[in-house]
Amino acid sequence: MMQHPEPRGWVAQFHEWRPNITTDYHEMGPDSTYYFHPGDPDRLFPFYTRSINGIVRSSFR
Repeated sequence: MMQHPEPRGWVAQFHEWRPNITTDYHEMGPDSTYYFHPGDPDRLFPFYTRSINGIVRSSFR
C-alpha cells in the first residue's frame, strides 16, 4: 500500500487526525458484515466534560 505517494499522504494525514471512529468498508462476502474498528480507548474527546470522558473510558475497556 505504501508504494505510491497518494497512500503515504493519506496515511500521514490519518495518523495526524486520529479520528475517534474508523471504518473499513471492505465487505468480506455477501453474507458478512463490515469491519468496525472501535478506536483508541485512551483518547479523550476535547468537547466532552471529564465525567462523560470517564463514562466513555470505562465503557470501552
